[in-house]
Amino acid sequence: MTVQAIGATNNRFIGLSTDTKPTSVNAGATFFEVNTGLMFIYTGFAWLPKSYMPETTINYKQISLAQAEAVYDVMTATAQALFIDAVIVHVPDDLHSVATFTGISVATDDVAAIEILSAVAGAKANLTGNFFYTFRGPVVTAVTKKIQLTIGGGSAGAGKIADVTVLWRPLVAGGYYLNA
Repeated sequence: MTVQAIGATNNRFIGLSTDTKPTSVNAGATFFEVNTGLMFIYTGFAWLPKSYMPETTINYKQISLAQAEAVYDVMTATAQALFIDAVIVHVPDDLHSVATFTGISVATDDVAAIEILSAVAGAKANLTGNFFYTFRGPVVTAVTKKIQLTIGGGSAGAGKIADVTVLWRPLVAGGYYLNA
C-alpha cells in the first residue's frame, strides 16, 4: 500500500505497518496503520504510538547502538506484574551493511523469557533503514523483571540508535514500569 496523505495540511497519513513513515512532516502529524490498528504521532524525531486502550500507559526509551555486544535494560517492572500490550522497536538508520554488527534482540528477563524481537542468523538484513517492528501482547511480565535490548556483534556506529516503545497496563493496582 502506498502511504496516503489525508486532508489539505498533509499532517495525517494512512498506510501499512511495513510502509516507510514520512519524516519531513511537522511534529504532531499522525499515521494510522490499517493492518495493525495502531495510530502513531510524530514527535519531530520519531513516530510513537498513541495509547489505544483506556488505562494503557506508554513508556519510551532510546538505546545507543554504539557499544559492542552489550545488554541494556530498557525498563523494569516494579511493585506488581504488568501486561505488555505492545512493544514497538524502531531503528531509523540503515545498519544491514555494518560489518561487525550482527543485530539486536529484545526480550524480558523473566524465568520464561518473553521474546519480543529475536536476532536470528541474518536478522540484520532487515535493518535497512526506518525499520519498525511491532510485538503484540498481551503477555504478563513478573514483578522486578526487565525488558532488555541486546546488541549482537560489534558496534553499529556512533549516533546509531534503537527507539523502544512499550504499551502496558498494570495487572493489579500499583504496578508500573520504570525506565532504566
